[in-house]
Amino acid sequence: MPIPNDSPQTIDLNCDVGEGTGQDALLIPLVSSVNIACGGHAGSHALMRDTVALAAHHGVAVGAHPGHRDREHFGRIFFNQATADRRWRDHQLTEHAPR
Repeated sequence: MPIPNDSPQTIDLNCDVGEGTGQDALLIPLVSSVNIACGGHAGSHALMRDTVALAAHHGVAVGAHPGHRDREHFGRIFFNQATADRRWRDHQLTEHAPR
């Protein structure tokens, strides 16, 4: 179904950040939402805190980017989703949630 020309259209431009690349301050003002690394494949508590503050400063929506405990391969190797892996993912999402 075509969208009428007078209908507002929006696109959420999202970026993964908080991974320690040193580019977050340049990227965040350009996007509408970010997913912040939760410390598995990249990131740290301090980097997450600073990245959330930077996103808030620019009015950018924040989401979580959990990952496998695999810093050497940046979370890009295959993992069997065993119970321990699911517990690690759940820890990342709850440990860093706002209180």
